[in-house]
Amino acid sequence: TLVAKFIPNGDNVTVSFKYKTKESTEYTNNTLPTKFSGKDSVKVTLDLADLPLNTEYDFWIEVVNKAGKAT
Repeated sequence: TLVAKFIPNGDNVTVSFKYKTKESTEYTNNTLPTKFSGKDSVKVTLDLADLPLNTEYDFWIEVVNKAGKAT
């Protein structure tokens, strides 16, 4: 399970979890179906399944609002 916290700081904010193996140049993108708003911290999670054991991953979230994008 991936877990992240962010502050929407606006309305209609989208959040995507992105991850890839250390060796890969391509990443998997999972955009959450919920749009977020407000000025309070929000905790989001993404359950992952069927990932190979003993494999290192890079992961991050991307938050997009009307002001732009943050990772």
